[in-house]
Amino acid sequence: CSNMTQTAVDFYHGERGGYFTAILKDENGNVLANKPVKIGFNDVIYDVTTNANGVARLQINLAWSGIYTFAICFLGDDNYSGSFEVAKITINKKASSLAVPQKTYKVSASVKTLTITLTGENVLTHRYTVPAQSKKVSVTVNGKTYTATTNSKGVATVKVSINKRGTYTVVTRFAGDGT
Repeated sequence: CSNMTQTAVDFYHGERGGYFTAILKDENGNVLANKPVKIGFNDVIYDVTTNANGVARLQINLAWSGIYTFAICFLGDDNYSGSFEVAKITINKKASSLAVPQKTYKVSASVKTLTITLTGENVLTHRYTVPAQSKKVSVTVNGKTYTATTNSKGVATVKVSINKRGTYTVVTRFAGDGT
């Protein structure tokens, strides 16, 4: 087995991660088919079986970035001794995109509502289509900063008070988190 790197996935929005693989061989380098292998991480042990090529696979669907240590073991049987290996899987943060549409407001409206959409990059299509829900975003208009939290569709709204005619620059920020 070898170390692996991938981007965080949002399993509940249809994304799926890559497969961690380990190849089980005997002392002569011959692959061992149909052998039980245990892969453990995050206090969970997964039981997998090697295929005809001696490969044990486990799909990695981790949503939080970080470095995870995986323990892989074959406990042995009547013909083969057991073996143990450790590997690391690095999960990178998902890329994100903020969008605020340009809009013209009437001066007479005492409160203007800005709509901000935060999406994450889908690891399968590489498009920004995954709604980033329950994320804190900040918006600065005319020197004043407002904060809001995105809903289940990745949309946050901010009510801004501006009473003077003019063109204003809107600066939006998402500080990021572990996903």
